[in-house]
Amino acid sequence: MTETDRFVALLRGVNVGGVRVKMDALRALAEGLGWAEVRSVIARGNLLFRAGGHAHDLAKQLHDALKREIGIDTPVMVLRAAQLQAVLDSHPWTPDKGNQSHIYFCWAAPTIDENLYASLKAPEEALQVIDGHVHFYAPNGIGRSQLAEKLGKVVRGTAMTGRNLNTVRKLAAG
Repeated sequence: MTETDRFVALLRGVNVGGVRVKMDALRALAEGLGWAEVRSVIARGNLLFRAGGHAHDLAKQLHDALKREIGIDTPVMVLRAAQLQAVLDSHPWTPDKGNQSHIYFCWAAPTIDENLYASLKAPEEALQVIDGHVHFYAPNGIGRSQLAEKLGKVVRGTAMTGRNLNTVRKLAAG
């Protein structure tokens, strides 16, 4: 297979949002779909793999297999490795710590409720939509951020799954 066949799968809410999936079971499921070189990165629903086909079709295959084989119905996004790298390259901040900044991968075009955003954000926080994904900078951490707590209400029009910059860098490094 060529370099263009490298993909990243992102599962929403796995092992953080109440959806429990063992990574060995997830890898085995993906291998059962015929995917090659399947690796999980951090036990949060991140897979690296090689496969033929379109990202949208691969996401549907994994989603359907999760539902059928494990009983989990969670959104799955699949990106070509080059797409993930482009999202990372467009990230506007270079924080001292990778957990101070997050990228939220969106299934549809996000819109920002500007009034709610302005009322919740701390002075040092920032949020930008770049190429259909939400980039969030919270130098004091998202655990104390009112904006992070209500991000699902600030960002509208789409479901999304977030990863901190450390995780996105690991996924991009493959």
